[in-house]
Amino acid sequence: MKQAGARRAIAGMAVAVAGFAVPVVMSGTAVADGHRPVTTVEPRTQSQCVAYLRAHHYKIGPKVKEACKWKAASEPPLNPDIRCLAGLRALGVKDDDAIYACIRA
Repeated sequence: MKQAGARRAIAGMAVAVAGFAVPVVMSGTAVADGHRPVTTVEPRTQSQCVAYLRAHHYKIGPKVKEACKWKAASEPPLNPDIRCLAGLRALGVKDDDAIYACIRA
Protein backbone atom coordinates (compact mmCIF):
# COMPACT_ATOMS: atom_id res chain seq x y z
CA MET A 1 0.00 0.00 0.00
CA LYS A 2 2.75 2.44 0.95
CA GLN A 3 4.71 1.65 -2.23
CA ALA A 4 1.78 2.56 -4.47
CA GLY A 5 1.37 5.89 -2.69
CA ALA A 6 5.08 6.61 -3.01
CA ARG A 7 4.99 5.80 -6.73
CA ARG A 8 2.05 8.15 -7.25
CA ALA A 9 3.82 10.90 -5.35
CA ILE A 10 6.99 10.46 -7.42
CA ALA A 11 4.98 10.41 -10.65
CA GLY A 12 3.16 13.57 -9.56
CA MET A 13 6.45 15.32 -8.84
CA ALA A 14 7.85 14.26 -12.22
CA VAL A 15 4.83 15.73 -13.99
CA ALA A 16 5.09 18.94 -11.98
CA VAL A 17 8.81 19.29 -12.72
CA ALA A 18 8.35 18.51 -16.40
CA GLY A 19 5.52 21.03 -16.64
CA PHE A 20 7.81 23.71 -15.22
CA ALA A 21 11.03 22.83 -17.06
CA VAL A 22 9.69 22.48 -20.59
CA PRO A 23 8.24 26.00 -20.95
CA VAL A 24 11.43 27.53 -19.57
CA VAL A 25 13.66 25.61 -21.95
CA MET A 26 11.40 26.14 -24.94
CA SER A 27 11.09 29.88 -24.35
CA GLY A 28 14.78 30.37 -25.09
CA THR A 29 15.58 31.86 -21.71
CA ALA A 30 17.56 30.38 -18.90
CA VAL A 31 18.68 31.77 -15.59
CA ALA A 32 22.11 30.76 -14.39
CA ASP A 33 23.54 31.85 -11.06
CA GLY A 34 20.69 34.31 -10.54
CA HIS A 35 21.66 36.45 -13.53
CA ARG A 36 19.10 38.08 -15.76
CA PRO A 37 18.17 35.86 -18.72
CA VAL A 38 19.51 36.71 -22.16
CA THR A 39 17.45 35.87 -25.24
CA THR A 40 18.09 36.14 -28.94
CA VAL A 41 15.11 38.49 -29.28
CA GLU A 42 16.58 41.09 -26.97
CA PRO A 43 18.89 43.52 -28.82
CA ARG A 44 22.35 43.40 -27.31
CA THR A 45 24.55 46.46 -27.30
CA GLN A 46 27.79 47.82 -25.97
CA SER A 47 25.82 49.84 -23.43
CA GLN A 48 24.21 46.66 -22.01
CA CYS A 49 27.66 45.15 -21.51
CA VAL A 50 28.82 48.32 -19.73
CA ALA A 51 25.62 48.53 -17.67
CA TYR A 52 26.06 44.93 -16.52
CA LEU A 53 29.58 45.67 -15.31
CA ARG A 54 28.49 48.91 -13.66
CA ALA A 55 25.73 47.03 -11.82
CA HIS A 56 28.38 44.60 -10.55
CA HIS A 57 30.47 47.48 -9.17
CA TYR A 58 33.25 47.64 -11.75
CA LYS A 59 34.74 51.00 -12.67
CA ILE A 60 33.80 51.97 -16.20
CA GLY A 61 36.35 53.67 -18.40
CA PRO A 62 37.47 53.73 -22.01
CA LYS A 63 39.13 50.30 -21.80
CA VAL A 64 35.91 48.66 -20.60
CA LYS A 65 33.96 50.36 -23.37
CA GLU A 66 36.59 49.25 -25.89
CA ALA A 67 36.27 45.62 -24.76
CA CYS A 68 32.46 45.79 -24.80
CA LYS A 69 32.38 46.90 -28.43
CA TRP A 70 33.01 43.33 -29.66
CA LYS A 71 29.66 41.69 -30.42
CA ALA A 72 28.68 38.25 -29.18
CA ALA A 73 27.55 35.62 -31.67
CA SER A 74 23.93 36.34 -32.56
CA GLU A 75 22.90 32.71 -33.00
CA PRO A 76 22.39 30.34 -30.08
CA PRO A 77 24.42 29.44 -28.20
CA LEU A 78 25.26 33.03 -27.42
CA ASN A 79 29.04 32.90 -27.36
CA PRO A 80 30.91 35.99 -26.22
CA ASP A 81 33.61 37.37 -28.49
CA ILE A 82 37.07 36.30 -27.33
CA ARG A 83 38.36 39.88 -27.75
CA CYS A 84 35.71 41.14 -25.34
CA LEU A 85 36.57 38.41 -22.82
CA ALA A 86 40.32 38.99 -23.08
CA GLY A 87 39.92 42.75 -22.73
CA LEU A 88 37.76 42.51 -19.61
CA ARG A 89 39.89 39.78 -18.01
CA ALA A 90 42.99 41.92 -18.55
CA LEU A 91 41.24 44.65 -16.56
CA GLY A 92 40.64 42.28 -13.65
CA VAL A 93 36.99 41.44 -14.30
CA LYS A 94 36.04 38.03 -12.86
CA ASP A 95 35.50 35.29 -15.45
CA ASP A 96 31.76 34.86 -14.81
CA ASP A 97 31.16 38.61 -14.94
CA ALA A 98 33.21 38.94 -18.14
CA ILE A 99 31.24 36.15 -19.81
CA TYR A 100 27.83 37.57 -18.86
CA ALA A 101 28.89 41.10 -19.83
CA CYS A 102 30.30 40.02 -23.20
CA ILE A 103 27.17 38.03 -24.02
CA ARG A 104 25.25 41.31 -23.67
CA ALA A 105 27.60 43.10 -26.09
